[in-house]
Amino acid sequence: MHSDHDRRFEPHRFERKWQQEWEQKKIHRADGSGGKPTCFVMDMFPYPSGSSMHVGHPRGYVATDVYSRFKRMQGFDVLHPMGWDAFGLPAEETAIANNEHPAATVARNIDRFRAQLTMLGLGYDWSREINTTDPGYYRHTQQIFLEFFRRGLARNDVVAVNWCPALGTVLANEDIVDGKSERGGHPVFQTPMRQWVLAITAYADRLLDDLDLLPQWPDRVKNAQRSWIGRSEGHELRFATSAQVAVDVFTTRIETLFGVTFLALAPDAELARSLKASASNEAEADAYIARAAQASELDRQSASSGAVLLGGVHAIHPLTKARLPVVIADYVLASYGTGAVMGVPAHDERDAQLARALDLPVLAVLDGDLLTNSGSFDGQPVQQARSGIAAAVAATGRKRYKIRDWTFSRQRFWGEPFPIVWIAGRDNFHAVAHGELAQWLPEQPISHVLDGVEYFAVPVLPAYLDAMRLPVVVAYRPTGTLEGPLAGIDQWVNAFIDPATGQVDNTPGHAGWIPVRRETNTMPQWAGSSWYWLRYMDPDNDTAPFSREAMRRWGQVDVYAGADHAVAHLIYARFWHKVMYDAGMVDFAEPFKRLEFLGHILAADGSKISKRSGNSRSPEEVVREVGADAFRLYEMFIGPFEKAIPWSDEGLTGTRRFLERVWSVAHRVIDENAPASATDALKALHRTVDKVGDDIEKFRFNTAVATLMGCLNEVQHRTLSVSDFSLFLLSLAPFAPHMTEEIWSTISPRESIHLAPWPQADAALLQDELITLPVQVNGKLRGNVVVKRDIPEADLRTVSLNHADVSTYVSEHTLKKFIYVPGRIVNLVT
Repeated sequence: MHSDHDRRFEPHRFERKWQQEWEQKKIHRADGSGGKPTCFVMDMFPYPSGSSMHVGHPRGYVATDVYSRFKRMQGFDVLHPMGWDAFGLPAEETAIANNEHPAATVARNIDRFRAQLTMLGLGYDWSREINTTDPGYYRHTQQIFLEFFRRGLARNDVVAVNWCPALGTVLANEDIVDGKSERGGHPVFQTPMRQWVLAITAYADRLLDDLDLLPQWPDRVKNAQRSWIGRSEGHELRFATSAQVAVDVFTTRIETLFGVTFLALAPDAELARSLKASASNEAEADAYIARAAQASELDRQSASSGAVLLGGVHAIHPLTKARLPVVIADYVLASYGTGAVMGVPAHDERDAQLARALDLPVLAVLDGDLLTNSGSFDGQPVQQARSGIAAAVAATGRKRYKIRDWTFSRQRFWGEPFPIVWIAGRDNFHAVAHGELAQWLPEQPISHVLDGVEYFAVPVLPAYLDAMRLPVVVAYRPTGTLEGPLAGIDQWVNAFIDPATGQVDNTPGHAGWIPVRRETNTMPQWAGSSWYWLRYMDPDNDTAPFSREAMRRWGQVDVYAGADHAVAHLIYARFWHKVMYDAGMVDFAEPFKRLEFLGHILAADGSKISKRSGNSRSPEEVVREVGADAFRLYEMFIGPFEKAIPWSDEGLTGTRRFLERVWSVAHRVIDENAPASATDALKALHRTVDKVGDDIEKFRFNTAVATLMGCLNEVQHRTLSVSDFSLFLLSLAPFAPHMTEEIWSTISPRESIHLAPWPQADAALLQDELITLPVQVNGKLRGNVVVKRDIPEADLRTVSLNHADVSTYVSEHTLKKFIYVPGRIVNLVT
C-alpha cells in the first residue's frame, strides 16, 4: 500500500480480485456443522423475467448482505442464499416475445442477474443456489402438492375464474388491476372452468391467530394479512320465499333484522339461477346475469354497480312475516357468506344505494345503541337484542372469511406440472387404489365427467415423479382455448400406469398397465415460492425436499427481507408451511421470524424507475463510475430502509468521496504507525462501534452510515494507532467490503476482515455519552434523569414519567404534551 500508484483510490483494481478470492476461499458458505449459533438471512428471491436489474433492485440485497456480514463477524454460522423464482407468466411472456423457449430465456437472465449481484460484492452462499424451474427442484414442489392432495386440501372443481383470453390463462385476483391483467392490461372475464383449488380457508383461523406469534413482523404487514383473510363473525338465518326456495343469509348485524326491506342475491350464485326461474322478468334477469359474468368482482362492487328486481318473487320476513322484494345485485359475491344478503338500507350504505336506485323502502331500527321499530325488542341494547333475535329465528353462529379457496391451476406451459394422472372408470380406479398409492389418496376420490366418462384423479408417487417433467417441445404458446398448451401435446397427455406399483410412463405394451391422461394444467408461479426457504437448507437432497436434520439445524428464517407488496406471497407461504407442519415435515408453525420490508428507490423526479420511461440506470454503469462499495454505501445511506426514496447522483458522488477520505486516512495511519490514539478520537471510535452495531441489528442502515461519516470527520486529523483505526474499518466492512478488505490485507494479511470478530465497544469510553436532563412538570423542575445522548424520544418519555421524583406530579393527571429540547430539557404538560 505504499507506492504512489497504490495511494490512488481506484476500486476497479481490487474489487473483482476480492470477489474471486472470497468465492475461492468460500468465506460466505454456511458451515452447518453445529459448532456456532445459526442465523438464516433471506431475500425474497427475484423473478428473472427481465434482462437485467436497474439501480433500484439491489437495495434490499445490499441490506441483507450488510446484515449477514455483520452477523458472521459476531460469530454466527450465517446462511445467506440466493435463488430464482423462474416459472410463471412473466418468464413465459418474455420468451414468447423473444421467440425462444422459456428455459433459454430464464438461463440467460439468471446468468446476467447473478453477474450483477456478484459485481456488487454480495456474499451469497452460491453453493445453495436454487431455481424453481429445475426438475430437481420442482419434483419436490410436486411432492408437497401431494400432501395437500392426500389430506383433502386439493380438490378439482368447476369454478368461476378470471379468464384472460389474450394471455390464455386464469389469473389470480392479485394479478388483476382495474378489471384488466396486471401484465399487458388485457381484459379479464369471469368464466366457469375446471380447476385445482387449494382449501386455504381451512387454515384461515390459524393464519389469523398465529400472527400473534410474530412480534417481529411490522404491524402494517400483519394488518394487511388480517384484512386479506377478512374474518367476520355473525349469524346465519333462513328466509322462506314465494318460489319455495329457501334463502340462507349470513349477517354480522342480526340486531338489524327488523330493518330488512329486501334480499339481495349474487348474480353468480345458484340461488339467483333458481329464483329467477320463477320471476315474471326471467329474460331480463338472464341478460343481467350474463352481463355481470363479464365483470370482475372489483368492478361489481363499485358504487355504480347494477341490479335487477325479480318480478313476482318475494321473501318472507322470519319475524314480521312481511313480504320482501328479492333483487339480484352486483355487489353481492357468491364467494362470501352464502351468496345472499339481507338488505338493511337504513344502516348499510351499499344497501341504501340499491334502495334509492330501485325505490325500495327504508326502515331505521337503531337509535344509538338501542333498538327501535323492532317489536318486543324495542329499547334493548344492541348486545342484548342480538342474542335474543338470534334465538327467536333459530339463527346459527357462523364465521365467514373474505379470503376464498386458492384457485391453483394455470393454462400455461411454463409451470410445474401437477403430479396427477386421470384414469377412466371406477373399476380402473379401484385397480390402482391400493398399496403405497392408497396412502396418497384422499378419503373422498376426486373425479369429473368428460364425454360421459368418469375420470378419477390418481397421484403419481414421489418415486416416479420423473414421469411428470415438462416435455421438451418447440411449440408451447397458449392455444386461446380454455385448455393449456400441454393438452395439445400427445407425448404429454397419453401415458400408462402400472396398477401393481403406481409407476407411470409413456411406453405402451406393458401387460396389465392401464391407460391414463396426465393433468394438462400447470401450477401458478406462487407454487415454487411457497416453500423455497426450506430447500436452501438442503439443496442437494435428491430423495426429499429437505432432511429433518437440516430443518432442525436452521429452523425459522431469522430475517426475511423484501418488497412490502408481498401480502399474497406471505399468506401462501405461511399456508404451505402450516400444511407441512401438520404433515410432520417441519417442527415450527411459522416460517419467518422477522420481516424487514424495503421502500423502493425512485427516479430523481419521484416517479417509478422503468426502462420504458427512460429513467433507469444499470448497476454496471454506476459501478464503472464510482465502484461497487460507493454504490452499496449510497443505497444504504439514501434514507430509512422502509421508505421510498428518489435517486440522486449527487448523493452517490458524496459516498464515493467519503470512501476516498477513508482510503487517505488509512494510508496516513499505517504510515505513521502511532503507538496510541488521541483520547477524544478513541472515544469517537468506540461510540461508532456501539452505534453502528446497534443500527445494523435494527436495519437502520442510513444512520449507521451517517455515524461512520461523522466519526471520520472527528478522527481524520487526529493521532490514531493502527489497532484503534481497525475499529473503524471493522465497522465499515459490511458496507464497503472490497475497500476494507484491501486495507485490511496490509494490516492483517493472514485473515479476511469479514471473518474477523465484530469489535466490542469499551463501556468506559462510552460514559460521556450519558447526559443529565432536567425534567419539568408544567414549567417547574421536579427531577433529573441520566440518559444516553441519542435516546429515542419514546424511551425518554417513559423514563421521565417513571422517575420517582416526577411520577407523583403526573400520575393522577392526563399528560397533554411531552416537550423535549434535545440535549437540554424535558417538560411535561398536564
